[in-house]
Amino acid sequence: MTLVENVAPDLAGIARGETFLVIDGAAQTTITELTARIQERGNITKLIPYRRHAIDGLIELPDLLNVARPREPGVLGRPVPSANDAQIRWFLYDGHGLIETTPRAGTPPERLHRAAWDASGAYFER
Repeated sequence: MTLVENVAPDLAGIARGETFLVIDGAAQTTITELTARIQERGNITKLIPYRRHAIDGLIELPDLLNVARPREPGVLGRPVPSANDAQIRWFLYDGHGLIETTPRAGTPPERLHRAAWDASGAYFER
């Protein structure tokens, strides 16, 4: 099952205008696994880029929202650089899906991803 397939049901429950945060608690193995598959096949040479600020190094949360959620005219996932974490929903990505959780102190900043499913105007204003 792909990352998008794993999280799509949970992302469908994000309300319009709602900001949420995902802690990436996965083992960060997707890039390694995909690279191994490419090497096994032997007929594909394209490298898979590693995105430092992405869930499992593969896709950034706002983009994941736009891919995994059903299309809704005038609404897009957008990054939220910082937010009042007490006012947003927290999720943990464990490598298989999203689990709603509570705020956690001491989580490394590179493992925190914030996004909102919001009016497309907000996306283009950033």
